[in-house]
Amino acid sequence: MKPTKTKPRKNTAALLERTKRHLAYLALTLVIVSQACSTTRTKPPATTSLKTFVSDGCTCVPDGPHSDPDRWTPACEKHDLTYWQGGSHRDRLNADIKLKAAIKESGHPFISEIYFIGTRFGGSPYFPTPWRWGFGRPWPSGYHKASTPLTPDS
Repeated sequence: MKPTKTKPRKNTAALLERTKRHLAYLALTLVIVSQACSTTRTKPPATTSLKTFVSDGCTCVPDGPHSDPDRWTPACEKHDLTYWQGGSHRDRLNADIKLKAAIKESGHPFISEIYFIGTRFGGSPYFPTPWRWGFGRPWPSGYHKASTPLTPDS
């Protein structure tokens, strides 16, 4: 018996139909995500007052290796100060890169990568966590242009 050519065409048609449906779902998902992510602010609201600055060192992770348990505390506190203030996407990336570099310079390149990934994922300003980007401002504050660097006393 010779194979018929109609069967592959039916499979092709079904595959094209599924592909169209998947593309429609993908397009809808991209539209929803792009709208959800378009809440970036260009400046903080005028009525926003910063909360008191607090730092716990390296949040949810060790402040240093077993041999020197407070090794990274100064770098983490500086990182926390930047996160407390908030700012733009680029400001946050720079803060995370500086923390990563400080830990790497202490001789722990693998740990620096883990902390970098953790801060990039867990520090989003859109999570209502006490360690989020801009945690000195009321949630949700999103990203904004930092007017001038702030200190805990200002």
